[in-house]
Amino acid sequence: MIAPLFDRTPAQCEIARVLADQLRQSRQMLAERWVQSIIEHDTFDPPRPPSREMIEDMPLLIDGIAWHLEHPDDCLSADTPVIRKAMQIGKLRHAQGYTAKDVLQEYELLGRLLFDYLANALVDADHLGARSSVLVCGSLLFHAIVVIEITTTTHYLQIAGEHVAEREERLRAFNRAVSHEIKNRIGTLISAGGLLADKSVSSEQQHRLGTIIARNAREMTATVDNLLVLARVEDDPREHRRLSLRTAVDEVIEAEQPFARGAHVDLEVVGDLPDVEVDDVVMHLSLVNYIRNAIKYADMRADRRFVHIDATIADCVDGKELVVHVVDNGIGVPPDKRDHLFHRFFRAHEETHREGTGLGLSIVRASVASIGGRAWAEFPGKGSVFAIAVPIGSPPGPRRRAGDAGAAR
Repeated sequence: MIAPLFDRTPAQCEIARVLADQLRQSRQMLAERWVQSIIEHDTFDPPRPPSREMIEDMPLLIDGIAWHLEHPDDCLSADTPVIRKAMQIGKLRHAQGYTAKDVLQEYELLGRLLFDYLANALVDADHLGARSSVLVCGSLLFHAIVVIEITTTTHYLQIAGEHVAEREERLRAFNRAVSHEIKNRIGTLISAGGLLADKSVSSEQQHRLGTIIARNAREMTATVDNLLVLARVEDDPREHRRLSLRTAVDEVIEAEQPFARGAHVDLEVVGDLPDVEVDDVVMHLSLVNYIRNAIKYADMRADRRFVHIDATIADCVDGKELVVHVVDNGIGVPPDKRDHLFHRFFRAHEETHREGTGLGLSIVRASVASIGGRAWAEFPGKGSVFAIAVPIGSPPGPRRRAGDAGAAR
């Protein structure tokens, strides 16, 4: 963005320098006021303050504005520190789930704050002829704020566009894969049903065909259930229900306990679960797929078969993350097949366990990745450990405007 073009008198240059010095000296105080103003004007309950990274960048933005007051003829180019920080704020705000409108409103608050500061500073600098220079300094200040605002918003929209494109491609890939899977199973159902209708089929063949029909119907149901949950994962994360980890785990165990009892598998939580909130959709999908796989591949020769759930909080690059493990003493996974576990349609025990679409683990990995987490498997010896790790506090939970009847669910 081109800087305003006008000639400045020596007195005006001096006033701009004085104001720039004052901005630099007061940058921490101004940044704190900006944070407080953002919180006060947040229309959601509870309000979310700017992240620690954004708060650290705020004083540097004010430094950049001060620099522009002293160097109005120099463009604020992409390689200047203030523009790089503006881009970083766009990235941070997108990661927190804020909208472009939220970003623009925050810069409006910064503009009000700095123009009030400018007015007070010029009153105190009357001996420098400040009253005749209000428009000049105001124009420079406005220009710097607008450049930073445009930079932040543009970078935010670029990241948002890339995220939408990635999500659409992921959904297209799953649609192709699932369409192929369901088409094949429908073909099997039609063939088996046609043979079953043949009166010449023996009772033994009828039983076998009935088993094939039931198995394929169950797998189609499981596939559709996974896709329904995946569709919820792809919604705006702010619309997801957030609840305590303990509640999320209890709900899954209650739903899967009949399946576990039928297979004579002990399904239980080991140790205390951390007191943190989680994304209900992602946690439910991950635990259900992990638990069902563990039960399906239980070792029938074991005296006692179990599936244990535990969770811890661990350090990570960006702070803290919640790590959840689903541990079993089942038949495990052959070493030569472990690298492909989370690939679509891959089944490690297809020769002995015919049921399953091979989509569950790939959907788990995609859903966990959509909120910035990871999914993996470990094989310490007997059995398997399937795990997920998700950032604590991200993505943002359901927000509601102050005065709404209740939180979105």
